[in-house]
Parts: sequence; structure tokens; C-alpha cells
Amino acid sequence: GEESLAKWRGAVGNREANRIQKQALKVGTQVHAYIRKRLEVPEAPLPNEPYEAKMACIAASKWMDDHPGLKVLLAEEPLELPELDLVGHPDLILDTGVVDWKTSKTVGWKHIWQCTAYSYLAEAAMQVEFNHFKVVCLDKLVGVYTEHEFEVQPEIWQGFLGLLTAYKAYRRQHASPVANAEDASQQEVG
Repeated sequence: GEESLAKWRGAVGNREANRIQKQALKVGTQVHAYIRKRLEVPEAPLPNEPYEAKMACIAASKWMDDHPGLKVLLAEEPLELPELDLVGHPDLILDTGVVDWKTSKTVGWKHIWQCTAYSYLAEAAMQVEFNHFKVVCLDKLVGVYTEHEFEVQPEIWQGFLGLLTAYKAYRRQHASPVANAEDASQQEVG
């Protein structure tokens, strides 16, 4: 989490950490833009640079080619659960469930909580029921993907709601009056 990020920043220095984070943001933005376009136009051109973006886009394209006939219900559109003041922007919602793209090599608990929340947001907003979700890790070096499928579990949703409640309580106690006013607006997943 934040502690390990701070240690890393200390080890590499602020200038290098900022450069790496800026590059990662650029890669992520290009990958998501390509995927949106590729869903509409199968022959969408790949980005040439940076290399990491091109490789991740090749991986995403391979995943789409390996899953013909995708029925896309929603792609990177906000979903809202007003009674919880919760908003999320899932990467992709298919008729079979949520798909979340990651350019990291591993899937952690935060990804599972995030996709579980997306699944419940989609179910509430779209009146569908999903039994599973997928996290697709797009390799930025060699252009391959790894698909991880998880069951949507009510216990994980309840755990997420508990974390959200604890987060809101913490923010109320520790934030400035201005931040508290901003916090009164909707919480966003992801």
C-alpha cells in the first residue's frame, strides 16, 4: 500500500519516481483508449510508443481475438449506487460479467474487492446477475495476457462495504472541513 510506495519512492528518489509514475499513467491511458477503439473497430491501429503500451495493447487484442462474439453491455462508463454514495467506472461489462484490465502482473485483494464492487454496481444499475468476473493482466513486455476468473462472493461484497464504512468514518474524523464537504459527495471505486 502507501507504506511500500513511500519506501520505493525513497529508494529511487522523487524525480525518478515521478518519471516512472508519469510513464505508467501514459501507458495506462493509451491502453484503455486502444481497447475502447478496438471494441468498436477490430482493425484499430496499435500505438507505436511507448513500447509498454504497444505490448499491452497487443495482449488485449489477443484476448479479444480469443473471445469472439463478445457482447459488450458497457465499456468504461460510470455506474452508480446512490444509496451507498458509490460510483465506479468498470473497464468492461459483458453479458457474462465484469472484465477488468490490469497492466500489473499480479492480482491482489484490491482488484478482487474492486471487481466485486463493479459486479454489484452493474447488477443494481443494469438488472443483471453475474456469478463471476475476470481480471485480465496485460503483459507490457511480451504482449501476452493472463486471465484470472473469480466467483462473485457476497462475503467479499460485505467486506468491501465494511471497508467503505470504515473509510468514510476515518475521513469524517481526520479530514479538514473542506475535505469533509468534498467527502460528502460520492465515493468512487477504482
